[in-house]
Amino acid sequence: MKRKTESYPIDFVVLWVDGSDPKWLAKKKKYQPEIDVNNTAARYREWGTFKYWFRAVEKYAPWVNHIYLVTDEQKPEWLNVDHPKLTIVDHKDFLEPQNLPTYNTSAIELNLHRIPNLSEHFVYFNDDVFLINDVKPTDFFKNGKPVEIANINAATGMDGNQQFAKMMFNDTLLINRHFNKNTVVNRHITKWLNLKYGSFNIRTLSQIIYPYFTGYKAQHISVPFLKSTFEKVWKEEHDLLEETSSHKFRHPNDVNQYIFIQWQLCENEFYPRSKNIGKLIKLEQTRSNDLLKILLKSKNHIVCLNDSSYMDEAKFQNLRSELIKYFSDKLPEESAFEKASISQKKEE
Repeated sequence: MKRKTESYPIDFVVLWVDGSDPKWLAKKKKYQPEIDVNNTAARYREWGTFKYWFRAVEKYAPWVNHIYLVTDEQKPEWLNVDHPKLTIVDHKDFLEPQNLPTYNTSAIELNLHRIPNLSEHFVYFNDDVFLINDVKPTDFFKNGKPVEIANINAATGMDGNQQFAKMMFNDTLLINRHFNKNTVVNRHITKWLNLKYGSFNIRTLSQIIYPYFTGYKAQHISVPFLKSTFEKVWKEEHDLLEETSSHKFRHPNDVNQYIFIQWQLCENEFYPRSKNIGKLIKLEQTRSNDLLKILLKSKNHIVCLNDSSYMDEAKFQNLRSELIKYFSDKLPEESAFEKASISQKKEE
């Protein structure tokens, strides 16, 4: 029996910034408020690993239709901008002029559906999320619907990142305005409690008695989205999404991209996926000399290498070296997304 494949185009969208760029830093400083806006250097730190993101996509997801690289008047110097599957999208290409410039990732994420020519089905990546093994279109979409984990979580203000915790609380308020938890979950209980989720089911079970959604636990990896979901939520909550879009830095009143994930889940427009496809690695909790071991032992297909403001410069440099070694060993061949190196040109 021939295996069914997904026949519609699936794009990748990836956000990238070079936080060491003097021109970008000067512009950011001009707008930066004095209050705490979760605006540490770690949010923009350059690890020097982005070219491996493209090598991984070329090797592990050659089926991708198109890649949209979202930047703020920047581009990697090594990038082959003429690659037919690549479009560089500047913030001004899809964000409202009155909201520019912006250093608020949430504001950017809320407007991804406005990227010109973006397909209905797309997968969103931050530049710290990497493919490390083969992935199939059906790892992200099945029969046109996203493949995702439905995971109800306890609301907590104890997250080390208080700004993020507040945003997740705002997301939950929004979702409860539009969906009745008991109706949503009871109608498709096997989607909300599923063997593929493994230990993640414990979170949902612990919250199942409450009549409302208490929170959502993100896996912090790449996310499959329907562009039409963004359009629906914008129609229903335009003012709230526009308020976030107007904030140049993270703000306590913001919502973020997780509202779109939760909306898709609550509409039951998804198929369950295994939690083992991806893994979050919190770098501040990883000892130097251990990162390589963790990555080499990983059986996941996607990893998020999460930076932290709690990491000092010495540890950052050590882990950076380990990451570059890991990726250079795993993905030694330059991709077609890179400009030909001097050695390649000599061979030609």
